[in-house]
Amino acid sequence: MQPIKIPRYLDVNQVLLWRWTADELVIFGTMFVLGIIMGHPIYGFAGGAIAVSGFGRYRNSKADGFLMHCMYWYGLVPLRNRSVINAFQRRIYPA
Repeated sequence: MQPIKIPRYLDVNQVLLWRWTADELVIFGTMFVLGIIMGHPIYGFAGGAIAVSGFGRYRNSKADGFLMHCMYWYGLVPLRNRSVINAFQRRIYPA
């Protein structure tokens, strides 16, 4: 039997490949596929690595949930809760 790794904290993100999380892997994969489509996979690989590095620095400098807030603010993630107002309604007037 092989020992099973148990994470120290429950909210630790799943790490894939080297040290990337799932959202970083999506960015790298998109850049790499675009490089392949354009016929320059080396540029796609390099651009993906640079984009992931920049995205990781940006994400780590902000509070948790900041990117989800930005996606909600610009209308990319529709929330269907009764307590959440429309993302495009910027002013709320009293009833």
